[in-house]
Amino acid sequence: MNLMVQNSQNANQGNNILILQETSTTPTSAHIVYAPIDMASIKMIFEEGVDYEEVKLLPSGFTILPSDALYNDNIVNGTLLSIAFQSLVDSSPSANLSVASISSVDYLVRSIANKIKTALSVLV
Repeated sequence: MNLMVQNSQNANQGNNILILQETSTTPTSAHIVYAPIDMASIKMIFEEGVDYEEVKLLPSGFTILPSDALYNDNIVNGTLLSIAFQSLVDSSPSANLSVASISSVDYLVRSIANKIKTALSVLV
């Protein structure tokens, strides 16, 4: 296991975001969990003394597992990809999700899956 912190400048919004990431790999699987945290929250913790438990972290991640399938009476080696994604859409638990927010999450999950698929095809 390792823990990595990456600094990412979001050009559209002009704010710095740190990505906390933990990875774990074994001969049979790979797990990556990450959580974005904005620099304003980090400054509140270190400079203003805000309790770190007050800062919202929404970890997301994915797991890659080997998977064998039966295809035309032959065993075919494959990969099973599981993605977990969290997003704060509305702070009210009874709020209805808008079509735009659902479309945004759908696009994000598909985009992540396609990037992982592309990365895996490069490695093979």
